Amino acid sequence: MAPLGCSKASNDSEPKLTAPKAEPSAAALKSMTIDEVETKIAAHDGKTFIFDANTKDSWIGGHVPTATWIDDENVTAAALPPAKDALLVFYCHNET
Repeated sequence: MAPLGCSKASNDSEPKLTAPKAEPSAAALKSMTIDEVETKIAAHDGKTFIFDANTKDSWIGGHVPTATWIDDENVTAAALPPAKDALLVFYCHNET
């Protein structure tokens, strides 16, 4: 069962059911090298946002320049930039 939403065309008196836009799949996500991230940070383009998903203590101890700490268990839209064309870079350390 797919969730549906309602929309109403300006010239149509009956609402139409529409499927919401699909979320990107993991396959659509891109990995970046350290050099690529460093280049984006150095560009100061206003469209690149770096998020550290490590523990808060780890972030306090040191993080990538310009990185904002984000609680990966409680991410909200308010914590993310509103621009839909922004580049969001999330990182964490992983022992595996």
